[in-house]
Amino acid sequence: MSQTQSVIVRGAGPDLAADLYLPRRGRDLKEPVPAVVTASGFGGVKEMLLPVFGRALAQAGIATLAVDYAGFGASGGTPRQDLDPVAQIKDMRRGIDHLCQDPRIDARRIGVFGPSMCGAHTLVIAGSDPRVRAAVSLVPFVRAPRTPPNPRMGLALVADALRSLVGLPSERVRAAGLPGERAVMTSDGALAWIEDISKDAPSFRNEITVRSLARLARYRPMRMLGPAGIRVPLRTILSRSDGITPAAEARAELRHVQHDCVEFPGTHFELFGEHLDEVLRLTVEWFVEHLAVKREDADAQTLSDA
Repeated sequence: MSQTQSVIVRGAGPDLAADLYLPRRGRDLKEPVPAVVTASGFGGVKEMLLPVFGRALAQAGIATLAVDYAGFGASGGTPRQDLDPVAQIKDMRRGIDHLCQDPRIDARRIGVFGPSMCGAHTLVIAGSDPRVRAAVSLVPFVRAPRTPPNPRMGLALVADALRSLVGLPSERVRAAGLPGERAVMTSDGALAWIEDISKDAPSFRNEITVRSLARLARYRPMRMLGPAGIRVPLRTILSRSDGITPAAEARAELRHVQHDCVEFPGTHFELFGEHLDEVLRLTVEWFVEHLAVKREDADAQTLSDA
């Protein structure tokens, strides 16, 4: 079990809504606890998938701050549903700022993790923020496909560029849809998974600005790092038949990075279905080891939850 608090992350930019998952005994611990920051995947919000990770990490004595990006979910910011990778990375850094200012958190033991699009941001932050000590990147987006998997999105980009020239706001399209529909993700059972996982996320909107796609086409997380690359302990978890963030692309982009790579059979969203328990175990295990969680604290927390 864990105690969950709704918090506001302030700083340069709109106020960000976040959920802080603390070990149940967090307020009673004699020493500050380690913590990780995370956010959702493509177009998602903090109530989707992340709570199960927050609770699992809290049971092991690790706090988790799950942030809604600006313009999404309960966070402020306009335009809404407009995805900017650089801005989202800054939002996650603000989450780290917030953790480091919380006296219950040990600022010397900070980690970062995330799925899909946030998996990409995780790579950037792990390789560029000196406060981060360990990272887990789940099925990360590492580069846009060389040709749009959905030709209708290519046409939408052209039309949106023309709208921009005459000063019109960017059009919105569905983030997930059925194969053949005018949507960004139409493979790997995206729509069914999104509809299921968002049942407890009333602020979620299954839409994204077309302008977001133009930014994603230029986003190469590993190219945002210097020659040192990523030096903190990094675990990547991939799906072999992933049609959205292909495992082969991730392996290629990370070929010069020392990391612990675990691969599962199945597609992008199947990783968080039948394999979820094992993915949780691998994530918690990594942070317990590399954020130096005291074994007696983790054991005591487990006993208190029994």
